[in-house]
Amino acid sequence: MRPRLRLTWTRFRNFFDQGNLVRFLVSLILAFALWAWVTAQTDPEITRTIPAVPVQEVNLGGSLTIVGPLPTVQLLLAGPRSRIQPLESGTVQVTVDLSDVKQPGTYTRPVHVSVPSEIRVSNVTPTTITVQIERISSQGRGPGSGRAPDVATGTDPPPGSVAVPAASTPRWT
Repeated sequence: MRPRLRLTWTRFRNFFDQGNLVRFLVSLILAFALWAWVTAQTDPEITRTIPAVPVQEVNLGGSLTIVGPLPTVQLLLAGPRSRIQPLESGTVQVTVDLSDVKQPGTYTRPVHVSVPSEIRVSNVTPTTITVQIERISSQGRGPGSGRAPDVATGTDPPPGSVAVPAASTPRWT
């Protein structure tokens, strides 16, 4: 070895032979622990429960419709306080994928939750929902007719009628 390299290696070995390696490792561990504590204090991890998030259907065929409203789900979210506190209901999307539904019937499907980055979904209640599907009928009244009932009377509109917007309640013409 060259004399200069040998001198450097000797100084390096002497430094760690004198118990400095243990002090170095303890210092490194303490520095990491202090960094982790300070980071947690400035933006601590919190959880938040969102009680009634509406579920939206996606990928349902055009000739099929859902009977009745979809249920809501309760979410338990976790993440940094700076990301969880300003969270708005429109930021979290809960969907049920109905792409494989081709026929009318009752189906149980898993719920999918989409949240912003740095936020984790800790719990979803319920994890699956049951959906009743019917075929949209172009004639007749009732479920699957494709026409909305009259809000004022609670009855189905007459065949061939069209909703006309009004100031207070819709009327059928």
